[in-house]
Amino acid sequence: MLTINNSKLIADNTDPNANTNDDANEVFGEEMLYDQAGSSTDHHDQVYLGYFANSTRTRLPFNNNNAEYADAYPCGTENVILSSNRSGTVGGYDWYVANITSGAIYSLSSYNTGINSSVDELGSAYTPN
Repeated sequence: MLTINNSKLIADNTDPNANTNDDANEVFGEEMLYDQAGSSTDHHDQVYLGYFANSTRTRLPFNNNNAEYADAYPCGTENVILSSNRSGTVGGYDWYVANITSGAIYSLSSYNTGINSSVDELGSAYTPN
C-alpha cells in the first residue's frame, strides 16, 4: 500500500468494479496527485494534490512556473518521484524526488548516476522493498 499524508492511495484486495464513493475511497484513499497547466497562458504543467471528497486542491511547493513538473508518483508518505525539465537536467525531462511538505527536490541522479539520460525520463512508478 502506498500512502500520502497517511491516506491510502492504492489498496490491495479491493473491487476494481466498485461504483460508490465509499468504494472509491477504499481503492484510492482521500487524495490524488495530478498535473495541470499553470494557467491559460502558462502551459507549464504543475503537480497538485487533490481530494476526492471536494474541489479543494493544493499546489505542491516544489513546483516552479519556469519548468514542467509532471507524472508524480508517491514514494513513501512525504515524497513523490516526478519528471521535470527544470534547469540542470541531463536530458529534456529527468526524474526527481520531491518532498510534498518542504518542497525540497533532488535529482534521482544523486542516488543512481545512470538513471537520467540524454532522452526524456517520464512516467515513473515506485515499489518499496
